[in-house]
Amino acid sequence: MSVIPTPLDFKGDPSRFTDALMTWFHTAGNDVTTGGDKTLLDHAATSAHLAQKDNAPKTEIVSAYFHMVGALLMRHDPADPITLNLPQQVQLGATWLEKFFPRTVTEPVRLYPLGRRWLLALDKNYRALLTDREYRELADLGGPLVSKERERFENLPNWQAAVSLARRHDVATVQKPCAQTRQTTPAGTVTPGSTVPFVKNGIVQQAIQNCLTVPHSVLVDNNMSVSTATKGRPNGAPHSVSATI
Repeated sequence: MSVIPTPLDFKGDPSRFTDALMTWFHTAGNDVTTGGDKTLLDHAATSAHLAQKDNAPKTEIVSAYFHMVGALLMRHDPADPITLNLPQQVQLGATWLEKFFPRTVTEPVRLYPLGRRWLLALDKNYRALLTDREYRELADLGGPLVSKERERFENLPNWQAAVSLARRHDVATVQKPCAQTRQTTPAGTVTPGSTVPFVKNGIVQQAIQNCLTVPHSVLVDNNMSVSTATKGRPNGAPHSVSATI
């Protein structure tokens, strides 16, 4: 079982902490599949690569990379996994990311399921992008946003970044894995032969490091593990992301 980084691991060294965070994510992400031969790490790297290709802000690159981290957190202890539905996984991941990153990173992660429902309502070509499984998943979340839901969603901060993340998520779902996830070490160092520019130049690593908001002096009571993130809620689950707004 890999060790999940906490704010106490920061110790005033953002570079070292970024390495620790990525090492854990690479190790854990390679152990979880998202369909076919894709790992969660494949999906994360493809999503981040799409953000980089869009010349998106660094915060959106980080959101794209970590947007499915909740699926790793619920499995962090194979002997005692947490059972959560998809909205609860998203909420768990966003809440955990709040320990390290600003709301411009965490809110798109929290809101991207609503962003997908927004796209389903307004983009006539969006359905063709979805697999049948993804479409059923959105139907279970409430289907297309109705007009009042869209209005409320569009008044939320970071809603546009959430829509962009939703698009990247769905493209990454059907796209072949990025080469860099198959040619990097756990810490993200490119092995010989890789030609993927954004990994080769450390763009993801640099984006993560630049977006960190963990203070250089972290108090003990700021530490929050997966168990404390879910403490006091039914079945240990965090508050779920509502399917409607």
